[in-house]
Amino acid sequence: MNLINEGKQMIKVFLAEDEYAIRERLKKSIKWEQHGFELVGEAGDGETALPEILKTKPDILLTDISMPFMDGLKLSELVKQELPDIRIIVISGYDDFNYAKQAISIGVQEYLLKPITSGNLIDVLKKTSDEIIKQKQEELDISRVDINTISQETILKFLSSGNASDTETVVNEYFKSMGPGMLESMMLRQYVLVKAVFAVAAFFERLGLDKEGVSETLGELANPAPYADSSERAHEYMINLLNTAMEQRSLVSDKGHADVIDEAKRYIRENYQNEDMSLNSVAAHVNVSSNHFSAIFKKETGETFIDYLTAVRIEKAKELLTCTSMKTSDVGFEVGYRDPHYFSSIFKKTVGQPPKEYRRARQDEQGQA
Repeated sequence: MNLINEGKQMIKVFLAEDEYAIRERLKKSIKWEQHGFELVGEAGDGETALPEILKTKPDILLTDISMPFMDGLKLSELVKQELPDIRIIVISGYDDFNYAKQAISIGVQEYLLKPITSGNLIDVLKKTSDEIIKQKQEELDISRVDINTISQETILKFLSSGNASDTETVVNEYFKSMGPGMLESMMLRQYVLVKAVFAVAAFFERLGLDKEGVSETLGELANPAPYADSSERAHEYMINLLNTAMEQRSLVSDKGHADVIDEAKRYIRENYQNEDMSLNSVAAHVNVSSNHFSAIFKKETGETFIDYLTAVRIEKAKELLTCTSMKTSDVGFEVGYRDPHYFSSIFKKTVGQPPKEYRRARQDEQGQA
């Protein structure tokens, strides 16, 4: 909806963020007016922000949680008392997640986890703006939800002793337990998904993964925000998240990382000639997700999948260049490179000289022996 073209009043936004660099980036990277917004004020702490907000009466308050003098939640609480119709978008870091309960009770509209991009923020602002413009007759009161029923322990118990075949049923029951219509609220969906991520992260740590390992294993699933835009996507995300956790449990309890990597290496060595070999195809062969396979391969071998595949192919190419009279283009084809120019480039980058020079050098060495 283009408010400028339709001659309607701009949606007013106030920005409260204590980190100057982040505040400046948000101010300058977002084309506020072009998207139908007017940035009516900014502040570096809640104490300074409060009187300005009451003066400018913005439609949306965008605030960080961690600020000096008065944090974002206290600011939100005081603003809501004076401006009950204001929409509040809270920005939070990983360590601030426990504040989400309080944010819901205050009536915060959205809860965004750092780091956030300008694009993601614009999407949330536009969605919030549309809700303001439509002036819905009723808003779902998510404070009616008993937050204690959204328990990490429920997920942890299932991951510890449940069956992977029951994942979808468990997710259905988990959502149903919140009551009819509750997931119509994006704020509640975000809370539920982030709660689930923390449960899975805690489970991974029990399995022995460090924080870096948790992040690598989850991959894109570590950020649930893009999946909270509808109840259907939230449902699908939860299933994928728990399935990933169950895969990790299976790897640790049944085969272990070493067996998976050994099988992957064997498969690569036997099929390196296949130009279509990819991380996805090898991950499928060892029955784990591509994100998880990428993470454990790097952890166990110290190199990426593509680096390992390239090393196997180049070693075989060196052998063929030394021991046969095959054309260099045929050698490249033989080890999985259909483009001779690409093969020559990769070979030079890896070995330090083009294939033809490498062959001449080996022949000279053999002639002197």
